[in-house]
Amino acid sequence: MQIPESWLRSFANPPLATEELTHLLTMSGLEVEHCAPVAPAFSGVVVAEVLSVERHPNADKLSVCRVEDIALSVAASVIGHQADKGWAITDAGWMALSRDRGTAAQPLDQGYGLVCDADGRPLDGVIVADANQEHGILAHRSGEAARMPRLPVGTLVRILPNHACATGAQHGAYHVVRGSRRIEARWERIGGW
Repeated sequence: MQIPESWLRSFANPPLATEELTHLLTMSGLEVEHCAPVAPAFSGVVVAEVLSVERHPNADKLSVCRVEDIALSVAASVIGHQADKGWAITDAGWMALSRDRGTAAQPLDQGYGLVCDADGRPLDGVIVADANQEHGILAHRSGEAARMPRLPVGTLVRILPNHACATGAQHGAYHVVRGSRRIEARWERIGGW
């Protein structure tokens, strides 16, 4: 049988280290065969600070934070164009972003995600309008090709997905940046629920 130490300590929490507790249990007749962490040790955890929360304009029980407070983005590169349609094509499709179109029924549809420059500043009106498995189609939400900013091939963009949980679950690790493009850490995702 496997039980978490935290569950055991919720019933009785003697001031003992893990090793001392396993020894005490074994000596009392409850043999502990093996004790291992559920995940590798990690450090450098940064807690995001949400600076403001407002009521969603079209929902009674939903609140929204500011774009600056969103903690997860997907880095993508512009790999091509369909200029006549006002599209920029990226290397991040729904396999990178998720297929969540949760904003489709809202007054302001964000497509598959809101597009930002490489530093996380939103590009006015630019969304991931469509996606296939491997490619995202960036377009101005109005559909007007003339309103699409110039994004040359090789341009790095950041996409704020509609559903951070669904997007994050599709990746094996996260590259941590804080206000810059420099990667400060790599966090392996812990899964298996």
